[in-house]
Amino acid sequence: MTKTRLAAGLFLFASVTSALAQGVNGPPKPCDLRVQVDLKNSSSIVGIVTSGALVERLGRSGYEPIEDQQERGAGIRIFYYRNQDGFLFLPYRDIREVQVLGTLTPEESRTLRDAVAHAELVTRNKDELARRSKAAAEARKADAASEADGRALLARFPPEKGYSKQLYGDLRRREIVNREKLGAEEQAFVASFEAWEKAYAASELKGSPTSSPKREAKTDDAAAAGDAVTKPPEPKARRGAPPKPPRKAAPKPPPARTTRTTPLPAEGEAPPLPIPDVTGGG
Repeated sequence: MTKTRLAAGLFLFASVTSALAQGVNGPPKPCDLRVQVDLKNSSSIVGIVTSGALVERLGRSGYEPIEDQQERGAGIRIFYYRNQDGFLFLPYRDIREVQVLGTLTPEESRTLRDAVAHAELVTRNKDELARRSKAAAEARKADAASEADGRALLARFPPEKGYSKQLYGDLRRREIVNREKLGAEEQAFVASFEAWEKAYAASELKGSPTSSPKREAKTDDAAAAGDAVTKPPEPKARRGAPPKPPRKAAPKPPPARTTRTTPLPAEGEAPPLPIPDVTGGG
């Protein structure tokens, strides 16, 4: 009984010691390694091997760690080579030697992962900006082409010649109700009416109300210029010449004298008295 309790106590002590050695969360995770790979072609590559996986092989679920370098497809993945994204997979058949230069601390590994994640985010943002810029350029190009097509439609079917939404409705009514065959231009107008209507609406929105005032201003300027040309210039006074005396006003004419005539008396009547002269003429 005593031996059994002693054995149980020793087993419990060994279990606790092992758990403490491995850590509370299980066995410690392998560290990232800084390595130098010397290839058979005399070139060398320095980078990081994550999780201490010095030998891997591509399997069905991704890269899997293996032990034998001689197995078919065995190789090593090198991360962070020359600031490149992703990794390089080097087959061991091309490798002469792998040297472990050091072990990264958890802080260093976390810093590297954060830096790579940030670089990937920046790259994605740049790609997104480039994609949006390209899409905007293509949209502007498409808008320009659409605007040119709209101007061509308005030139072919000008509204001032009766082409309108009402005409479109009349043509469709003639087609559907009367089974009437339309002319070539009428068919073309019906077929392109949707684009024509958009072009017409755009032309209405892009009207130029400022063109008339400009023309009026130009006309006013031309009139002023014409007045300036037709108006004779005033003579300039010569230097040293005496000033001209002011012109005298013309004398007013004397007041006209009025003469009153006396009618002759009829036969048998007395002559009338003479009328005095009141004009002051004497």
